[in-house]
Amino acid sequence: MNVVRRTLFVSVNLTPDARDELRRATLELTTPVGRRLSMSDVLIGVIRVAMRHRDEVVPELASEQP
Repeated sequence: MNVVRRTLFVSVNLTPDARDELRRATLELTTPVGRRLSMSDVLIGVIRVAMRHRDEVVPELASEQP
């Protein structure tokens, strides 16, 4: 079954803390990049960098409390 999307966006569930961190990062990175960034832009960029630096990301995630 093919579903035609009316928008480019999908909803995701984030905790309020995660949403706030993503918003803050978006605001802080927009000026150095030199263009208006969306939260999607920042999330994709951060994930790409994180995947190249797993040795730093894994301990950070492992130390997080659920």
